[in-house]
Amino acid sequence: MNINHTTKKDLTLHYVYQLLKRFNIIVYTGNRLDDIAIMELELEDLIEWKLITDEEFIHAKRILIHYANQEKKEKEMK
Repeated sequence: MNINHTTKKDLTLHYVYQLLKRFNIIVYTGNRLDDIAIMELELEDLIEWKLITDEEFIHAKRILIHYANQEKKEKEMK
């Protein structure tokens, strides 16, 4: 997957959930920001152990950053 040419569909948390699921990692805390933080930690482990490519890591991190920022903005508006 070329991270410079991502589609809207690729920029979803579903992509990250599926990436982690390949390694039997399922994250659900009931709080989206907490889920994102845990997914980031899991991604860092996977890249450190060379289980995912740099491209997969960067793409997933971009998605998580996007959703974390979105969640923080929504909380500020409340």
